Amino acid sequence: MNVILLQAFYYAIVMALSVMFLGFIMKGFLFKFLKVKMSFGKYVLVKLRGITRDFFEVGWIEEGFLVYKSNKEEKRVSLDDNSAFYRGVGVSWIDIDEQKSAICKTDYKAIEGFDSVKYNNLYKRALTRPVIASNKEKIIMTLLVGIAIAIIVLAYMVYTQDANIQAIQSGLNSVLTKMSSSVDRVAI
Repeated sequence: MNVILLQAFYYAIVMALSVMFLGFIMKGFLFKFLKVKMSFGKYVLVKLRGITRDFFEVGWIEEGFLVYKSNKEEKRVSLDDNSAFYRGVGVSWIDIDEQKSAICKTDYKAIEGFDSVKYNNLYKRALTRPVIASNKEKIIMTLLVGIAIAIIVLAYMVYTQDANIQAIQSGLNSVLTKMSSSVDRVAI
């Protein structure tokens, strides 16, 4: 029994090494293809057409946008119609011109592009920005700012008056000490 398990272990090592070698030779395409294939339609294989070579990324459709990560940045491209998608090797593909960030039609005409990283950042900022909705909230915020300014002004006034009071108090103390010394002289 141990000899059979040992032989199976050796074959598993050979298979793992051959899959890693194929992944290295295909420059990451194999693992991305398998991820898209195993997703059963959730993901799309994005072929980024560069100047010298094509490379592949895993993308997904989110609210009318094609979203994919390239160079550790999430990119978002607007999808107007589904004519740019095509099927090959059992998965859905879409071609994107890397320089223009534009979707390429199946006849290899590029749609007008834009900066997909900037568009994605603007999209996220627009979704997460705080909004003061009603006039009542705006009035309350204005009153709070006014109260804060009034407190700062009052604190300054109290500080300056405290300095004046300290000066008056030290003056009174000196007058009292002079008076007490003169009263002591008169009493003697």
